[in-house]
Amino acid sequence: MCEAGSESAAEPDHTLYRRSLELVRAEFENRTWEAFWRTAVDGRPAREVAEELGMSRLAVYQAESRVLRPLRQELAGLF
Repeated sequence: MCEAGSESAAEPDHTLYRRSLELVRAEFENRTWEAFWRTAVDGRPAREVAEELGMSRLAVYQAESRVLRPLRQELAGLF
């Protein structure tokens, strides 16, 4: 059962995560971001994502890595 204040206590963290994503998102082209999102967030296989986006699997892995690097740095600075 959720306590009354638990949602509001989590809201600042959620806002920080969302803001970090927005900041990092601005650094990347749509296809790079989509490859990252579909693999890292949605948990989709790189093979499927590569086919959908017209990329090689290696390019999908590289896109995920390129986005994760600055995202980790951004999040590390928050805590």
